[in-house]
Amino acid sequence: MFCSNCGNDIPAGSAACPYCGTAAPVDMNAQQAPMGMDMGMQQPYQAAPAYAPAPKSNKKGLIIGIAVAVVAIIAIIVVLKVFVFGGNKYDGEYLYDDMASWGIKIELEIDGGEFTMVSLVSYDLTTWEEEETVTGDVEVDGDEVTLISDGEEIVLVNDDGDLVMEESGFEMRFEKQ
Repeated sequence: MFCSNCGNDIPAGSAACPYCGTAAPVDMNAQQAPMGMDMGMQQPYQAAPAYAPAPKSNKKGLIIGIAVAVVAIIAIIVVLKVFVFGGNKYDGEYLYDDMASWGIKIELEIDGGEFTMVSLVSYDLTTWEEEETVTGDVEVDGDEVTLISDGEEIVLVNDDGDLVMEESGFEMRFEKQ
C-alpha cells in the first residue's frame, strides 16, 4: 500500500508511513480473527515507524530571513558612508572642458571630505597629459561646496547637479560625470 501524503510504499502492517509519518490507511481486506475466537483485551500490533519523520523545510522563512539580512547590510553601509566616512551629496567626478578645444581640461573628484583636482593639457587635442594635481579638504554648506588647499579656498555653487565657480565675471562649470 502507498502513502496518501508522500506516495512512498508503506510496509504491510505499518500504522504510519515511515517517510512522512502520515497514518496508514486501514486495510479492509486484512485477515480478521476467526469468529468465536476471543481476542480478549489484546491490543492489535502496530509497527512503529522505522525512523522519525523528517521535518518539512520552511523555504519561505529562509528567503525572508536572507532578504532581511541583505537590507540590514545595505542600511549599515549607507550609514557608515554618510555619517562615519563623511560622504556627502556632492561625491563624484566632475569635468570642466569648456576650454578643451584650446587644450585645457580640469577633472575634479570629491570623495567625502576630500577632493582631487587635476588639470590636463594637450598640445595635439588627442593626447592629454597631467599638468598639475591639487588635493585638499571639502566643506559643504547647503548648496555651496568649498574646496580648501594650502589656505586657498575655491567656492563652488550647486546648479542642477553641476558645480559652478564664478570669479570676476568668469564662470567655470564642472559637469557631473
